[in-house]
Amino acid sequence: MCKDQNECEDGIDDCESRGMLCKNLIGLYMCICPPGYVRRPNGDGCIDKNECTAKPGICENGRCINTVGSYRCSCHEGFSASSSETECIDNRQGFCFTEVLQSLCQMTSSSQNAVTKSECCCDGGRGWGPNCEICPLPGTGQFKKMCPLGPGYTTDGKGGSSISIKHSEMSQILLKKGLTIPLFLWCEEATEDNCTHVMFGVMIY
Repeated sequence: MCKDQNECEDGIDDCESRGMLCKNLIGLYMCICPPGYVRRPNGDGCIDKNECTAKPGICENGRCINTVGSYRCSCHEGFSASSSETECIDNRQGFCFTEVLQSLCQMTSSSQNAVTKSECCCDGGRGWGPNCEICPLPGTGQFKKMCPLGPGYTTDGKGGSSISIKHSEMSQILLKKGLTIPLFLWCEEATEDNCTHVMFGVMIY
């Protein structure tokens, strides 16, 4: 029985001398470009890939700056770069609205607490901010990008850690007390007898 020779491990390929990576295949090998690079037009060697021109809009809410083998985002005011600097996190604070009628946000909560757009939209909000930015509908690509773990969770912007908005927990507490459940609820610490720091809800003791 014949066994395939791994030219990459045995070091008999010529990829490294051409600035490329070796990929072993059955019976042969091929040289490929590392991430962030593309083949030269003549096929010999690699050149830097300009992600900024290859993917227009890759830095949403910021400006794309090409770097050797990668890129980084220079974010607009109110936005901060992620830990990888490849996307801009929305840190703006504004009011959350439960209804949008004819492109006008309707404030149905008496709370005046400001939240981020993701905190608003991931917990059932319909519109956010002074310019009434419409929240993406659940199930759409935009909603999944903003709320990757689904309704009730937002991300911390530092690598995908999740933060629970704790809507269900507070809903059960208010139901026990016979109170109407507002659409938006979030609690730092919630018990059956006490709730503090409630966004878009009521403070009960």
